[in-house]
Amino acid sequence: MGIQDLVRRRLDSRTRGILEVARGIRDKLVRDSGLNASIHTLWDIGMMDLSVPARSLLDIMALLDPERIQKDLLVGDHGEESLLFLNSTEQAQFKRMIRNLSGRKLIGIREPERDCDEGSYNIHRVLQQKIQLDLDSCGNLDSVMAKATRLVRKRFPQAPRTRGPAPQKDKQLCRKYMPHVFGLLQAFTELNYTFPAMKNSKEMADLFYDAGFYIWDSNATEHEALALFDAAETILNSEWVDTDTQHLRRADIYCISGLIRYSLGCQERNESFRRLKLALVIRKHVYDTMDPYDRDAHVLLENAATDYCTALLNRYEFGETEDILEQCLSRYREWGPEDELPSEYSKCYYSMGLIRLCQGRLDDAIHHLQRSVDLLGRFSGKKAGGRYWNHYFMLACAIREKGDFYTALDMRQEIHTARIEQLGEHSNATILSTYAVAEMFMHLGHLQNAT
Repeated sequence: MGIQDLVRRRLDSRTRGILEVARGIRDKLVRDSGLNASIHTLWDIGMMDLSVPARSLLDIMALLDPERIQKDLLVGDHGEESLLFLNSTEQAQFKRMIRNLSGRKLIGIREPERDCDEGSYNIHRVLQQKIQLDLDSCGNLDSVMAKATRLVRKRFPQAPRTRGPAPQKDKQLCRKYMPHVFGLLQAFTELNYTFPAMKNSKEMADLFYDAGFYIWDSNATEHEALALFDAAETILNSEWVDTDTQHLRRADIYCISGLIRYSLGCQERNESFRRLKLALVIRKHVYDTMDPYDRDAHVLLENAATDYCTALLNRYEFGETEDILEQCLSRYREWGPEDELPSEYSKCYYSMGLIRLCQGRLDDAIHHLQRSVDLLGRFSGKKAGGRYWNHYFMLACAIREKGDFYTALDMRQEIHTARIEQLGEHSNATILSTYAVAEMFMHLGHLQNAT
């Protein structure tokens, strides 16, 4: 039974069988962690007489990244009743909690690495798992998940509504707090399986979507982004979230997860087509029923149409694809010039370039792809994300088909260098670039360079 099916099951109470599973997992942790059982006993003793605020803080830490839990993530201008004990006005109480937890060896204190750094804390991974399994037995799992999610949500930036390029300052915040999102994702995945009656929140679904967007926007690991999108979708499918009000977020998830699945290869193309078509249907419904007029909703509809064109291209539906793109371009021209809508125009030019490339109209393909690359370069920059290099890669392919082999080789080498720098040697995009460079060397007869 999948996670989605488990989430949909309605349980009236915590059953004895689930608790037995939890105890079995806890016992397995002791056996497999490599730690002596006495360490777990010491942890139990250390947590026994903690004050309520200190225990609440420790429970929250058990759901975050264990290596670096920043003080500024925990302490802030919190107005929520459940987080008042972490309000910035309660500095004396916070220091007592940290001394109490660190004195009992439940957490560690990391010294500031820079003058502007307030310091951070760490916690043993096995202790985290132990606390997570204990939370449900005492009925605190839902509330602690909500607290941890709220703290991360306050720091983690929201994705741009129309999926335009993310501001650089937001990307810096993403890098700082992304490990905590993955901490919540891991806890959600494991605990949701063990305790399917765990309540889920729209706020967590939104957080997972935003994190997945920034990973996709930076062209990082596709599978990590998909894990976040799938978790967000699972939450929206659960009985704890009002699905009638979540169609907009569902369309966001379908759009980007559909594009990612398209990039993963032929085995995912049918699912990609299904998701991109559903996203377009949802966007069309929102547009048809909106009152008053919402420009962003209209932009999202046109964006969904251009995304859908990606799936149509894979089915060689060039006529329908070209009609949709012409309609989108006509709408964009009504709204403003390329300088005002660079992302929207760029996507249209890119898809039109692919059509011309498949049709063998190489001059037109190069023209459209070059315009797409120029727009992304001017308004996003080469280091702003992976879309620039994806579009540049297809431009290099068109130039190679045109017969300008040495120019194509130079471009592919530039792309390869950039992808190693930004994504590392083992990402799918870098591996594809490595093959593309080697293919050019082989075609030109430079076999030694190709190997």
